[in-house]
Amino acid sequence: MARLYRISQFAQNGSVVTGFGMTGNGFRILGYPNRPGSCYKIAFNRLPIKQLPLLPMFQFHCPIFIMVLKFLPSKPFASVSTLVNLGRLPYLLVAAVTLTCGQPIALTQPLPVTPAAKDAHCANRSYAMFLNSLAISPDGKTAFSSIFDSAIYRWDLTTDKPGQILANHQEMVYALALSPDGSRLVSGGSDGVIRVWQTADGKLLQTMPASDIVKALKISPDGKTLVSGDSNKDIKIWQMETGKLLQTLQGHDREVVSLAFTPDSKTLASGSFETVKLWDMATGQNLRTLTWRDPRISSGFALVAITPDGKTVIAGSSLTQLGTGQNAIYSWELATGKPRTHLAPQIDDWVYGIAITPDGKTLVTGNFGLTTWDLTTGEITSRQFRENNVVSLAMAADGKTLLLATIRKGLKLWDLASRKVTRVLLDDCPEPKF
Repeated sequence: MARLYRISQFAQNGSVVTGFGMTGNGFRILGYPNRPGSCYKIAFNRLPIKQLPLLPMFQFHCPIFIMVLKFLPSKPFASVSTLVNLGRLPYLLVAAVTLTCGQPIALTQPLPVTPAAKDAHCANRSYAMFLNSLAISPDGKTAFSSIFDSAIYRWDLTTDKPGQILANHQEMVYALALSPDGSRLVSGGSDGVIRVWQTADGKLLQTMPASDIVKALKISPDGKTLVSGDSNKDIKIWQMETGKLLQTLQGHDREVVSLAFTPDSKTLASGSFETVKLWDMATGQNLRTLTWRDPRISSGFALVAITPDGKTVIAGSSLTQLGTGQNAIYSWELATGKPRTHLAPQIDDWVYGIAITPDGKTLVTGNFGLTTWDLTTGEITSRQFRENNVVSLAMAADGKTLLLATIRKGLKLWDLASRKVTRVLLDDCPEPKF
């Protein structure tokens, strides 16, 4: 059973520099904005630990992320020395630290999401940042979430009852996917194992060893195939019924963070850094690679969607390039790869979610807010939730309702027609204070 521990001591062992990244041995590092020349103030569960000077090599002129560590109970004393180099992105992690754990403050277990559980949910003072961790059943009656946790929550959208913990991973869950009939939920995360659950009762049906951190999952519209994208740049194709690995697609040079199918299940789109690749599902052939290199617009990881008619690929940039301050939504003809006119580049935030209504007329993006676009004109039709920072979204099959996760771990239902919140499943946590 996974445990979260309070840090009782932070001992420096050599130089300590913390940036944005994640080590592979149980430490999770997210963060808090800083300014050049300022000090990091690391905290966990309201407990200030230590201030570290910001070294010149890390004086970025943009927000970076630090903070929040999760410990494996089998390692009460742990150390790590890791370099995570994200290439052209201005984010590095260099850590050489010794951390002493205290008593456990929270346990993951199958209990209702009570007020006490909500307090524990907010207590680690971290942010929700996972892109693919929401899902709504095809009938629109049930929602599933895992926005910064090892637990998967099930929400009955027909009642006001609190959510229930459907299932638990041993480590963080990064991605969820529902089967077309809503009977099975697939989850994956930092432990490198894909799990298939029965949505009715949370029974574990099968596991698939993905061998690396799972960042994205998608089930084909015909329900026969599961696709996973991981931090090792691979795309794995699985037989949904048996869990058999059918093939591995390679070609991306960064981690794969998003996946989308054409309605006929014949073509797959995968998103990675500055790149969208299209794949023939029958042969595994890379049909074409779509990319952008506009110095006026930010680079980033591509979140992909395909229009309901299967003719257009749309991608949003999920990470702002240093100094640009803008993002754009790009689109291409799927059959030819020919660029269409990209939508108005008026987003000044990272794109963290993307969805298209079933009629193909409206695009919705979560970009530290919620933006709707007219796909005919390419113009923005509304911008909301600027104060709440939407970092993940899922659209119901009827295209009328959105499930939104905010950076402060709130969970809300939003009506697309009225542009209003219709239900709050989880209130936003208080803003972390350091």
